[in-house]
Amino acid sequence: MQLRPFIGTAVFCAVVAFLTAQVHAGFMLIFVAPILAIWLLYSIYIAVKQPARRRTQSIKAGLWLVMVGGVLLTHWHYHRAARDAADAAVGSILRYRASHGAFPESFEAAGVHGLRKDWRVMYLRRKDGRPILFYPATFVAFDKYWYDFEDRSWVYQPD
Repeated sequence: MQLRPFIGTAVFCAVVAFLTAQVHAGFMLIFVAPILAIWLLYSIYIAVKQPARRRTQSIKAGLWLVMVGGVLLTHWHYHRAARDAADAAVGSILRYRASHGAFPESFEAAGVHGLRKDWRVMYLRRKDGRPILFYPATFVAFDKYWYDFEDRSWVYQPD
């Protein structure tokens, strides 16, 4: 089996993976999905009608499916890691409130460090003392998750 028939597919898979596997860039798979769906239907047609090309076309389709699956798993990991970091921040803030009777002025006061850089978890305290904690969604740019301290739950806010 020669590698030459797979070079184009591998290059396109790599480009699409590079563009869509970044944090906040997963939504771009929406633009790839219709084209890929049509191409996969074409691949099924080729595999059925031209048995000589079945193996090559199946490997190409497999490369695309593995790439999309890998990108989706990567974004699931980003989502879980960002949520875990934000949950840790919530825990620290609630512990601070329990011991001091008020919400902290900043992350640093609550003993939370590094979240702004890693997952862009942000914490502010309003003038009336109510806290605001949020982080951007990792799959879609501009969407956010806000923590509701009264209900003790995360709220998704699309752009």
